Amino acid sequence: MSAARTVGIALGAGRGVVAWWPGAVASLASAARARTAQFTFDADALALGDASSLNDALHEVRAQMVAGDATAGRPGTAHGAAEPLRAFVALASPFTAPRELSLPPMRVNEARAVLERDAARWFPRRRAEPVVAVRALTRGAPATYLGAEADGVVLEAVRRAAEQLGGELVEIAPAMGAWARASGSAQQAVFVLDGEATVLATRDGVVTRLRRCRAEDVGAGASLGAPAVQSGMTSRATIESAADPLETAARFAPWNREREFVHPAVRARRRTAASRVTRRLSTVAAAFVLVAGAAWWWGAAREARVIAAERAALEPALTVAMAQRDSVVAIEEQLDALDRAERASPAWSARLWTIVAALPADAYLTAARGAGDSLQVEGRAVSAAKVFNALRAVRGVEGVRATAPIRVDDGPGLTHEAFSIAVRLRAPGAGGK
Repeated sequence: MSAARTVGIALGAGRGVVAWWPGAVASLASAARARTAQFTFDADALALGDASSLNDALHEVRAQMVAGDATAGRPGTAHGAAEPLRAFVALASPFTAPRELSLPPMRVNEARAVLERDAARWFPRRRAEPVVAVRALTRGAPATYLGAEADGVVLEAVRRAAEQLGGELVEIAPAMGAWARASGSAQQAVFVLDGEATVLATRDGVVTRLRRCRAEDVGAGASLGAPAVQSGMTSRATIESAADPLETAARFAPWNREREFVHPAVRARRRTAASRVTRRLSTVAAAFVLVAGAAWWWGAAREARVIAAERAALEPALTVAMAQRDSVVAIEEQLDALDRAERASPAWSARLWTIVAALPADAYLTAARGAGDSLQVEGRAVSAAKVFNALRAVRGVEGVRATAPIRVDDGPGLTHEAFSIAVRLRAPGAGGK
């Protein structure tokens, strides 16, 4: 299936021009190489919404296009079949009358609504269904806008004609935008159509100033501040002015930079389409969110299962480790208790050794018992009195007393005295002797 062919259509007072590009893709550089065909139609009938005359004329032009392509052997036109079209329409007088307007500063959409609501005040021609294309030229108070009006009845008739031709109507815009593109690097250009001159000041193919006047007034003060365009000048503007303005508009209509005329019904359809696209995008976004949430949930559940499996695999080892840890903790608690008990209990071994070391050489112990801060010792010595005196002299001993009468034991060859003594010890860390 071949791509849609681009065509430019310019409509004037009962006359029109179609431009197309055979054997090549349409581009701004190839605008001058476009083929053109002129046709006539009933402008009064079109103004009333009757597009039959325009349909007949466009079908004749389309037949010429198909025949020429078939003769030239253009790909995609087998057996005289016509390609789909993408039509760009440039409206000239009397279908539109562009002009500069002074309005309070406002947005473009607001300016369009103001102009459409009271079009008879701002534009010279009365339209049954005024449709306005407007663009801001300068900012300030007041601001300058470039506005053009058209009749919605005509716009709908042109749209139907393009559809019956087998094409897709891309946009309808005032012809001044195509003329500005055609003027190229010229700062000012004049296009005369049916005795009416349109003087344009342009920059980079965009209209910056506009004035409409009679053709005979062009050389008498019609300049917009740039050098006046007069006969005999060799600028590009003069060349374009000498050409047929409708043919020029048809050639450059696909690259028109002016605001298009949008019928209220088309605006409604575009808003509906935009709302439909927005709803679809919202639905797709919601679906993506749900899918992302489901994927995250699945990933989280999978991770949870993996973690549970790892925990189950580690549970036997963890059970053993926890039991060992509990055993170690219990042992540590017991060791701490022993350590505390050891630190809190009297040092009986050291104290007993101190007492034994203090005994006379002929004395010895037969029993020793400790309780609280007292140590009770029993033994034998040649003289129990020496034992009492020796124990009183021991460091850390606070008192010595006999707990039983001293008995004399006569042994073979030597007499010993049996003693039982309670030694009261000073608490550790206490001062004194």
